[in-house]
Amino acid sequence: MKKLWCFGLLAVFILGVVGLGGAKTEIIYWSHTYNPAVELTKEMIAEFEKQNPDIQVTYDHVPHANFEPKLLTAFAGGSGPDVYWMGDWVMPKWMPSLTEPVDYTVWGLNSYEEFAQLYEPGALDAFTQNGVIYTGGISEYNTFSLYYNPQHFREAGLPLPSTTVPLTWEEVAEIAAKLTKFDEQGGRIRSGFEAVYGVPIWTVLLLEPQIRQLGGELVDANGKPQLNNEKVVDAMRWWYKMRVEYKATDPGFQGPDIWADFAQGRISMIVAGPWAISIMRSYNPDMEIGVTPLPHFRGSERVTTLYAWAWFVNPASRNKKEAWRFIHYLTSDPLRWWERVRYIQPKKGILQKLLEGEPLLTTFLEDFKYAQYQFRSPNYYEISSILNRAFQQVVMEGIDPQEALKKAQEEAEKL
Repeated sequence: MKKLWCFGLLAVFILGVVGLGGAKTEIIYWSHTYNPAVELTKEMIAEFEKQNPDIQVTYDHVPHANFEPKLLTAFAGGSGPDVYWMGDWVMPKWMPSLTEPVDYTVWGLNSYEEFAQLYEPGALDAFTQNGVIYTGGISEYNTFSLYYNPQHFREAGLPLPSTTVPLTWEEVAEIAAKLTKFDEQGGRIRSGFEAVYGVPIWTVLLLEPQIRQLGGELVDANGKPQLNNEKVVDAMRWWYKMRVEYKATDPGFQGPDIWADFAQGRISMIVAGPWAISIMRSYNPDMEIGVTPLPHFRGSERVTTLYAWAWFVNPASRNKKEAWRFIHYLTSDPLRWWERVRYIQPKKGILQKLLEGEPLLTTFLEDFKYAQYQFRSPNYYEISSILNRAFQQVVMEGIDPQEALKKAQEEAEKL
């Protein structure tokens, strides 16, 4: 009997040890692929798991074009990751059914109001509904400014743009025409200005600030599209002139990587966020890079781009507390994300600190003052895709903007 009792104690001890060693909670985390961010994420996962031996993080990432469809397919099937990374533009449709309210107690706080105080004013607006915050923190906070190649300006005898005072779009067109080069046979060897033309979100990020500068909006107060509004047409006409009149841009001239084209001197000016600095330097470490504020139309107000990616917990997750602990760790060191990935996490007071390691950021911080989030609509994908098709017709095919946008509005009204 004594042996049996001892054997039972031993069995309980062994099972307990095995249970302690194997009873880990798995957190599944998905993001889109951006190599600098992926590398840092893997490092932080290893650190988090070491500090939290009761949690195992399973990480997966796919190219951006495939990421959102993958998420939506998983959600439709009643599953999906515990934690995911997503952009502000889907929030009108995803809050609150696909996003869990932040568990601010994990941060040692007592309310949503206290959590909001961790960030710059307005930064969490796109992720807040009826006073409830649906993100554990912003991973990437962006505005767009105008990059330029100072060497090309000097060669053309043009003064370098200001780091604080924006050019007008009219000036950009004239400068871009002077910077564009052709060979003796008329073949283009350098574009004065290029942009990302084939991605719906980029079309909105490029066009919407221009439309707002002119006093217009892509959607009305009820969220209905108004793509053939005169202000939208006027903004699109600038791109039409750049292609047809000034011959300063040609989508067919671009290689597979527009950032490489800029870094290698094939493009003189380009619009992008602060994250592009590291990409360009990866192609050309010695390149001199200039940044000037996002242009505005002559006589118009300044309006710039604003968009953000943030971290979310799936409401269907069975491990919400552990998921929030993981997000808490991901948001714990904003300077590290900037230094390694050039992602801005807009924690209060952090923006000025970032300047210490990157003087080019001065211009972006100034542009943030005039930044506005993209239009809000549960039909964002459909509207942005329709607008993108019209944009491509104008820039790639030379179709008149009014004609292209009239057809786009007819399509949008069927949504």
